[in-house]
Amino acid sequence: KTKAKLTSEHILQEFQKKASASGIVAYYVSDVASSSGSVSDFDNQGARTTVEYLDLDGLKDFLFNRREETDGILQKFIHPKGDSNNMLRALWSPKVTLLERKVNRRRINDIRYDLYERAATFEGPDFHSEAQPVRGSALMQ
Repeated sequence: KTKAKLTSEHILQEFQKKASASGIVAYYVSDVASSSGSVSDFDNQGARTTVEYLDLDGLKDFLFNRREETDGILQKFIHPKGDSNNMLRALWSPKVTLLERKVNRRRINDIRYDLYERAATFEGPDFHSEAQPVRGSALMQ
């Protein structure tokens, strides 16, 4: 976690190691200003969070050619267990914890569909994924 490892070349090299068979190598999460306002560090009103899934060419373009400066998180995509991408979301308060799970309707390796259609869970429209109950052994997987 040194500055020397924060170069575009090093990030590309690391993200290519053990890449997912789906062709998705990374995703970028950022807040985008809506037409009615700007993104603020303290107030998320007027902004929406977006997730952009990247294949190898998209990651290269993101690292070496993207001109716009935005704040966000670039994360390596880890191939899910099973045939479809899925995500757990925890909503916590001091009195109750709620776990939700969404599973994408498309197979993660089905290249007939766009990256987003194969990977979207909570961040996408409901028709791309389905909610599934979270019970006992599902937490262990």
